[in-house]
Amino acid sequence: MHKYTQLLVSTSLTITLAACGGSSDTSNQNIGSSQNTVNNTSTVSLNTFDRDNEPYQATVVLHDSEGKAILTQKLDNTGQFSAEVPENAKHISIIGYRYSGFYDNKDQYDRKIYTELNIEQGGELGNFYFDAPVDNSNVAPPTDCTWVKVDISGLTQVTYDNYSLNYWHAPVSSEDQSTPLTTSSTICFDPTKNSNKTMLFTLTSNDGSYSKGALITLDESATSYQLTNESFTHDGILVQPELSTSANEFRTISYIEHDFNKVAAQPTRTATNNLSPIFVYPTITEHNMLTQYADDYLDSNGVRINLHTQSRSYINSDGQVELNELPESLHSLSDDIINLTQSQSLNYDFSHIDERFYQARWSFKFKVRDEYADWSIRGPISANIPDLAFGDAFPTPTEEIQFSSMEIQLFGYAGAPKDYAQFRAFLKQRKPDWAFLTQPEYRQYVSSSIWISLNN
Repeated sequence: MHKYTQLLVSTSLTITLAACGGSSDTSNQNIGSSQNTVNNTSTVSLNTFDRDNEPYQATVVLHDSEGKAILTQKLDNTGQFSAEVPENAKHISIIGYRYSGFYDNKDQYDRKIYTELNIEQGGELGNFYFDAPVDNSNVAPPTDCTWVKVDISGLTQVTYDNYSLNYWHAPVSSEDQSTPLTTSSTICFDPTKNSNKTMLFTLTSNDGSYSKGALITLDESATSYQLTNESFTHDGILVQPELSTSANEFRTISYIEHDFNKVAAQPTRTATNNLSPIFVYPTITEHNMLTQYADDYLDSNGVRINLHTQSRSYINSDGQVELNELPESLHSLSDDIINLTQSQSLNYDFSHIDERFYQARWSFKFKVRDEYADWSIRGPISANIPDLAFGDAFPTPTEEIQFSSMEIQLFGYAGAPKDYAQFRAFLKQRKPDWAFLTQPEYRQYVSSSIWISLNN
């Protein structure tokens, strides 16, 4: 029988080497046996939910250091798991399904597997999300927009040759774009996305010398609003976008702490070679950040490889950026990945790349036994990935594995605890959603990743 984990990883890495013009040696190792004893000093706990935040009945598997399954438990309808960690337990996996789409007149689900490495010290692992089967019998019909007419006829200082007027909903979602207004318009509020009728308007001179903001929250019954000069009571502060030399794009994100915990953002990235004035509005958004990006791409031999790195910096109320430099690690990471293909084990160590990295996240998508699977593995910045077995929860395949994509992401926060168990606890202390942006210890985020996809 193949060593499943090593086969999956080495297959994806060998594909990468083929694209880059290298070679590899991925010999298998023998694995031994283990005895199951209990250490009463540590407890591991987690929660499982579906996408509606309802408890989900996943299957939990505890593994020893060699990856063998030493405990398998189907969760009850609370979706909660809490247990003393067996003395020889090293890793844990949580297995269920995720929704992949509607095909052949039925809902399709892929296998979803989460693995957390190095849990022998116990701790709270947080929440894991799956998708329960969809019941289409009681699906509500689509909800139409509720429309609000915004009248800008009284905005006398706007001359469209010199100023631009834009708006977006608050909070914004990733697909939202700021929208220019040149005439009075009607704005759609989708009840499934917009919890209340809140809009952020900005009025900016085209030469970048002036900007004002207006945050407007309307009554639920409101169908119109008159926008005037007096609506714009918040001064825009020009951001001085100090960036790392390798950055090629950036964006800003802001948090409105005093007004229903909202996020406002510049939703699209701006290329560093096409800079235009950027403003923040500190009396609207108390916390403002700048995220910078560096990307590189390779298409070769039917393989797509993306190299990506990013960092988040804090913007002070005067517009100055407390620069958090980008990790200079794109090609160093790719070299380390290729070196793994020449090892007889899956011992990885990315600690030399950047001292701010504390966690490695591996993600694999593949097909086996006519079933698609999405597997995520999280562990310290240096660790060993054993040949993980899942027992009856996901039998080790003997069939061919059809690789689709792999991603390795390294991430961390400047000044975070070095010990991995303490780092897990540090992550657990983040406020939910985007509220952690108000916590100083979580502002300086860094990340690097390599994503490999086979062009099927």
